[in-house]
Amino acid sequence: MSSLSRPAVAFAFHSGYDHTAVIAEAVARGAAQSGAEVISTPVDTITDEQWVQLDAADAIIFGASTYMGTDSAAFHTFAEAGSKRWYTQTWADKIAAGFTNSGAKNGDKSLSEAVVLPGATGSFPLVRCRGGVSAGGSDRPGPVNTQVPWAHTWA
Repeated sequence: MSSLSRPAVAFAFHSGYDHTAVIAEAVARGAAQSGAEVISTPVDTITDEQWVQLDAADAIIFGASTYMGTDSAAFHTFAEAGSKRWYTQTWADKIAAGFTNSGAKNGDKSLSEAVVLPGATGSFPLVRCRGGVSAGGSDRPGPVNTQVPWAHTWA
């Protein structure tokens, strides 16, 4: 934890049309009002310094726009860029959460909502579980059960 009285909460998100950013800002205001140090990180323009801030944060809240039933390409790029954090378990024991947003109420968000739906697939479980964060998935590298598809073994 960054300090005993003020945890650092990072928001790593992509917002294609600013709608997801509005949600991230609202959640960040709530975290700040609760006493957290807030770190805002748009993942499509992430810098080396912001990667360090994510590594140092006590919790990471992931957010992505839903396009065509899954998270945005920019969020997928962020997830791939963070793959070494899984290998080194840099984010082990962090608290994680996530949210998604789309332009339609009825759009299929099942792949994007994986952070809140254990057993679902998509980038969120790869980031949260392969990254080693605490969000309900296994923190062990590699598949838990090689007899089933790998994505379903993490949560």
